[in-house]
Amino acid sequence: MNYVEKIRVTRLIDVYGELLTEKQRDYLTFYYDEDLSLNEIGEYFKVSRQAVSENLRRSVQQLENYEKKIGMIERLDQLENLLNQTQDQVPKTLIEKIRHVMDFERGN
Repeated sequence: MNYVEKIRVTRLIDVYGELLTEKQRDYLTFYYDEDLSLNEIGEYFKVSRQAVSENLRRSVQQLENYEKKIGMIERLDQLENLLNQTQDQVPKTLIEKIRHVMDFERGN
């Protein structure tokens, strides 16, 4: 997995992670945040490397489906771009408040 894909999945987890099961979130956290290998995760959960890989694949696909249907990340990106384009025209305090709300929506 390359860096861009990892960032994409991490953003999906931040926005939609709470919609997954606890086990799915654990697998994703170990792999994407803790940088554990498939073997290390498998040992922890006492499952095969293949089971870990399949769980990760299905979980990421589920996150992608949420984004496809809800589009929260796309909307947040559009709002960020708009804020960047208008930052000279909008009071700084308003931009800070909007960014704070956006961070909340992202799960930060």
